[in-house]
Amino acid sequence: MTAPVATTAVRALVADAAAPFPLDAFALDRFDSRSRAFRLDGIEENR
Repeated sequence: MTAPVATTAVRALVADAAAPFPLDAFALDRFDSRSRAFRLDGIEENR
């Protein structure tokens, strides 16, 4: 699930602190369109 990643990213952004991973994947400007219809890619563990 993405909850641990999302909470860590939000905490880093709100507290202006460093995150233990790059936050580029969560930047809004990475989207060509900011429409509410978007593709959701989940983060899954490799097994």
